[in-house]
Amino acid sequence: LVTSISGVEFDACYQERVIDILDGVEVNLINLRHLKINKKQRQKALLYSLAIKTQAEGIRVMELPEGIKGKTKDCAVLLSNARGNDEKTLFVYSGTETERSFTDGIKNIDNVHLVYYMILNAYDVLNLKNIIFSKKALEDFIKMRENQ
Repeated sequence: LVTSISGVEFDACYQERVIDILDGVEVNLINLRHLKINKKQRQKALLYSLAIKTQAEGIRVMELPEGIKGKTKDCAVLLSNARGNDEKTLFVYSGTETERSFTDGIKNIDNVHLVYYMILNAYDVLNLKNIIFSKKALEDFIKMRENQ
Protein backbone atom coordinates (compact mmCIF):
# COMPACT_ATOMS: atom_id res chain seq x y z
CA LEU A 1 0.00 0.00 0.00
CA VAL A 2 1.49 3.32 -1.10
CA THR A 3 0.73 6.13 1.33
CA SER A 4 2.68 9.00 -0.26
CA ILE A 5 4.34 10.03 -3.49
CA SER A 6 7.14 12.57 -3.74
CA GLY A 7 6.10 15.78 -5.47
CA VAL A 8 2.36 15.19 -4.97
CA GLU A 9 0.31 16.78 -2.19
CA PHE A 10 -2.51 14.61 -0.81
CA ASP A 11 -5.22 17.30 -0.67
CA ALA A 12 -4.77 18.39 -4.30
CA CYS A 13 -4.44 14.81 -5.49
CA TYR A 14 -7.55 13.66 -3.58
CA GLN A 15 -9.70 16.48 -4.95
CA GLU A 16 -8.77 15.49 -8.52
CA ARG A 17 -8.92 11.72 -8.00
CA VAL A 18 -10.51 9.33 -10.47
CA ILE A 19 -13.18 7.02 -9.02
CA ASP A 20 -13.42 3.64 -10.72
CA ILE A 21 -14.90 0.21 -10.06
CA LEU A 22 -12.49 -2.74 -9.82
CA ASP A 23 -13.99 -6.19 -9.23
CA GLY A 24 -17.19 -4.57 -7.99
CA VAL A 25 -15.40 -2.32 -5.48
CA GLU A 26 -15.26 1.47 -5.81
CA VAL A 27 -11.64 2.67 -5.61
CA ASN A 28 -9.96 6.07 -5.67
CA LEU A 29 -7.11 6.35 -8.19
CA ILE A 30 -4.53 9.05 -8.76
CA ASN A 31 -5.23 11.02 -11.94
CA LEU A 32 -2.83 11.08 -14.87
CA ARG A 33 -1.58 14.64 -14.23
CA HIS A 34 -0.46 13.81 -10.69
CA LEU A 35 1.06 10.53 -11.84
CA LYS A 36 3.15 12.43 -14.40
CA ILE A 37 4.35 14.83 -11.68
CA ASN A 38 5.80 11.85 -9.83
CA LYS A 39 7.45 10.55 -13.02
CA LYS A 40 9.08 13.95 -13.55
CA GLN A 41 10.39 13.90 -9.97
CA ARG A 42 11.97 10.47 -10.56
CA GLN A 43 13.58 11.69 -13.78
CA LYS A 44 15.00 14.75 -12.03
CA ALA A 45 16.36 12.57 -9.23
CA LEU A 46 18.07 10.29 -11.74
CA LEU A 47 19.69 13.18 -13.61
CA TYR A 48 20.78 14.80 -10.35
CA SER A 49 22.32 11.56 -9.08
CA LEU A 50 24.16 11.07 -12.40
CA ALA A 51 25.50 14.64 -12.13
CA ILE A 52 26.79 13.92 -8.62
CA LYS A 53 28.53 10.74 -9.82
CA THR A 54 30.02 12.57 -12.80
CA GLN A 55 31.52 15.23 -10.52
CA ALA A 56 32.97 12.51 -8.30
CA GLU A 57 34.40 10.78 -11.38
CA GLY A 58 32.32 7.70 -10.63
CA ILE A 59 31.01 7.23 -14.18
CA ARG A 60 32.93 5.56 -16.96
CA VAL A 61 32.09 4.50 -20.51
CA MET A 62 33.32 1.17 -21.81
CA GLU A 63 33.49 0.14 -25.45
CA LEU A 64 33.14 -3.61 -25.65
CA PRO A 65 35.19 -5.47 -28.26
CA GLU A 66 33.14 -7.17 -30.99
CA GLY A 67 32.87 -10.93 -30.74
CA ILE A 68 33.53 -11.09 -27.00
CA LYS A 69 32.69 -14.47 -25.52
CA GLY A 70 30.72 -14.75 -22.29
CA LYS A 71 33.60 -16.27 -20.33
CA THR A 72 33.64 -14.93 -16.78
CA LYS A 73 37.44 -14.87 -16.56
CA ASP A 74 37.85 -12.81 -19.76
CA CYS A 75 34.97 -10.47 -18.92
CA ALA A 76 36.29 -9.97 -15.38
CA VAL A 77 39.63 -8.75 -16.77
CA LEU A 78 37.90 -6.24 -19.06
CA LEU A 79 35.70 -5.06 -16.21
CA SER A 80 38.56 -4.71 -13.72
CA ASN A 81 40.44 -2.53 -16.24
CA ALA A 82 37.40 -0.26 -16.47
CA ARG A 83 36.49 -0.03 -12.79
CA GLY A 84 39.97 -0.14 -11.30
CA ASN A 85 38.93 -1.60 -7.93
CA ASP A 86 36.60 -4.06 -6.28
CA GLU A 87 34.07 -1.46 -5.15
CA LYS A 88 30.38 -1.97 -5.88
CA THR A 89 29.87 -1.42 -9.58
CA LEU A 90 26.78 -0.88 -11.70
CA PHE A 91 27.07 -1.92 -15.34
CA VAL A 92 24.49 -0.28 -17.59
CA TYR A 93 23.82 -2.06 -20.87
CA SER A 94 21.51 -1.69 -23.87
CA GLY A 95 21.04 -5.28 -25.00
CA THR A 96 23.17 -5.69 -28.12
CA GLU A 97 24.48 -9.20 -28.78
CA THR A 98 27.98 -8.20 -27.66
CA GLU A 99 26.59 -6.73 -24.42
CA ARG A 100 24.48 -9.82 -23.74
CA SER A 101 27.61 -11.97 -24.03
CA PHE A 102 29.49 -9.63 -21.71
CA THR A 103 26.70 -9.46 -19.13
CA ASP A 104 26.48 -13.28 -19.15
CA GLY A 105 30.17 -13.30 -18.27
CA ILE A 106 30.00 -10.75 -15.43
CA LYS A 107 26.68 -11.59 -13.79
CA ASN A 108 28.38 -13.94 -11.30
CA ILE A 109 31.13 -11.50 -10.27
CA ASP A 110 30.83 -10.16 -6.71
CA ASN A 111 29.92 -6.48 -6.28
CA VAL A 112 28.74 -6.12 -9.88
CA HIS A 113 25.12 -5.24 -10.57
CA LEU A 114 23.55 -5.15 -14.02
CA VAL A 115 20.80 -2.81 -15.18
CA TYR A 116 19.19 -2.16 -18.54
CA TYR A 117 19.56 1.52 -19.49
CA MET A 118 15.79 2.10 -19.63
CA ILE A 119 15.29 1.10 -15.98
CA LEU A 120 18.29 2.91 -14.52
CA ASN A 121 17.23 4.69 -11.32
CA ALA A 122 18.64 7.20 -8.84
CA TYR A 123 18.83 4.68 -5.99
CA ASP A 124 21.17 2.36 -7.91
CA VAL A 125 23.30 5.28 -9.12
CA LEU A 126 23.81 6.63 -5.60
CA ASN A 127 24.09 3.25 -3.87
CA LEU A 128 26.92 1.87 -5.99
CA LYS A 129 30.44 3.29 -6.08
CA ASN A 130 31.18 2.96 -9.81
CA ILE A 131 28.85 3.30 -12.78
CA ILE A 132 30.01 1.86 -16.09
CA PHE A 133 27.93 2.46 -19.19
CA SER A 134 28.55 0.48 -22.32
CA LYS A 135 29.10 2.96 -25.14
CA LYS A 136 25.85 1.83 -26.82
CA ALA A 137 23.87 2.10 -23.55
CA LEU A 138 25.05 5.66 -23.01
CA GLU A 139 24.10 6.62 -26.57
CA ASP A 140 20.67 5.01 -26.16
CA PHE A 141 20.15 6.64 -22.74
CA ILE A 142 20.93 10.08 -24.17
CA LYS A 143 18.57 9.52 -27.12
CA MET A 144 15.83 8.40 -24.74
CA ARG A 145 16.33 11.52 -22.57
CA GLU A 146 16.21 13.80 -25.63
CA ASN A 147 12.88 12.28 -26.69
CA GLN A 148 11.19 12.83 -23.31
